[in-house]
Amino acid sequence: MVESITLKQGTQTVDREVNERIGQRGNDLILTLDMELQQRLEKIIDEEMRAAGRHSFILDRSAYAVLMDPRTGDVLAMAGYNDPAHRERESFADHIGNVTKSFEMGSSVKAASVLTGFQAGVAAPGTRFNDRPLYLPGTPVKRSWNTRGFG
Repeated sequence: MVESITLKQGTQTVDREVNERIGQRGNDLILTLDMELQQRLEKIIDEEMRAAGRHSFILDRSAYAVLMDPRTGDVLAMAGYNDPAHRERESFADHIGNVTKSFEMGSSVKAASVLTGFQAGVAAPGTRFNDRPLYLPGTPVKRSWNTRGFG
């Protein structure tokens, strides 16, 4: 099949051959999502967010969760809930927010850092850490919400 394209300026027409093939069955796509687990996760997030009520100090309430198989990294379930302040909605589901939104990691990184220290052999149970603020040029100070003062 030959296709003709005229450039924007209208001064030149380019003919090119288009290689067109009819589709055929190939390798099947196998999803790792567990539908029952997915539905349970959606229900848990919805129930917990509704139980917390809308009278929170956080105006735009949201919760996101991704459940993965730790051995393979397969995504088993992924759900999200978004309740923007002062907006009535029929559905608060926002599953795509798991991949389209960015979040500050917060204190969960501390536990991951401690676990990494244990696995690398540079820390052991009972090791004390000094939880000090971190100052980086041109950025707001990074600190715990509530410093524990371990030293």
